[in-house]
Amino acid sequence: MKKTSYASYQNVLDRLLKSIMAYFGRGKIIVPTFSDATQERAGFTLIELIVATSLLSMIALLIYPAYRTNSRSYDLSVVESSLQQNARLGMKKMVVSLQEGMVVDVDENDNDWDPSGNNAYRESNPYFMILYLPQDSDPAVQGDEIALYTALRDDQDTSEDESKQPLDPADHSLPSGYDLPDAPLIYMRRYTSSWSDPEPLISSDVKVTQLSFILGGANEDEVLITLELAREGPSKEWRTYRLVSAVKLGAR
Repeated sequence: MKKTSYASYQNVLDRLLKSIMAYFGRGKIIVPTFSDATQERAGFTLIELIVATSLLSMIALLIYPAYRTNSRSYDLSVVESSLQQNARLGMKKMVVSLQEGMVVDVDENDNDWDPSGNNAYRESNPYFMILYLPQDSDPAVQGDEIALYTALRDDQDTSEDESKQPLDPADHSLPSGYDLPDAPLIYMRRYTSSWSDPEPLISSDVKVTQLSFILGGANEDEVLITLELAREGPSKEWRTYRLVSAVKLGAR
């Protein structure tokens, strides 16, 4: 009875061992076969490359217009921001100077502007203005002079260089070729014993397309300033920005 039980247990163990060996034996055969198949397909076929390239091209065509639009919008915002910042900065400096001023030097005859004549405000040349500041010791007495203007091209320049030298209405004693940028800018100069160097009120990446001073009021003590700046946009088109401000002399 005991021998029969032992034999049955032995048969069961033998069957388990055989099944385990068969299982691992099949694994040893399958794994190398799978590895060999993987090694044989370790590259891309020509059709797969063509399909992948076509898909990438379609994705690029879909993305590029949006990228171009966003890039142009950003460049345009930079141009408009530069115009606005320069216009506001230049206008603020001119307004502060006029509010500190006492009186504007006006040419009653309003003759044509003569480089050899005295500098004064003329309605025919509203881009240029000289105003007097009060003396620190006696505000009722005229003190230093302030010149506000934009430098224009000198059409009388006969130099061989095609680029015309900018004309400085505030000082005609400077020799030809004095240092002013080619692009028209807004300048301010101060006169005490002599004219100071021109101080640009805006950066050189924008151009002045209009600067005008219009006097008004009962005593011509009110000034209307019109300033327009321009800069080339991302598509080679010109963008402009205009700013108008009214100021009263001696407001400070």
